[in-house]
Amino acid sequence: MLALAMGRNLANLVNNRKGVSQADEIKIMNDLQAACAGDPLDPVPIPEIDPTLDPESVEGRLAKLNNLLALGHLSGQDYVVKRRELLGRD
Repeated sequence: MLALAMGRNLANLVNNRKGVSQADEIKIMNDLQAACAGDPLDPVPIPEIDPTLDPESVEGRLAKLNNLLALGHLSGQDYVVKRRELLGRD
């Protein structure tokens, strides 16, 4: 649902805020269907966090952030914001 709303927002911006056409809706739905066509029995592996990393170091915090994203506990937008904070690129 969120992906569909984001696709509509993007299409609206690309169309200079003139709305979303039926062709845009079809393109968005096709993209979503293609993205969801993966094999549900073959899940994406969750990266393991290197136990030798200091959890308070930038590297350790980035590893934890990557793990949260992979587990689906963090949105892509929240990931980007937090990553920039960790890297000092606000």
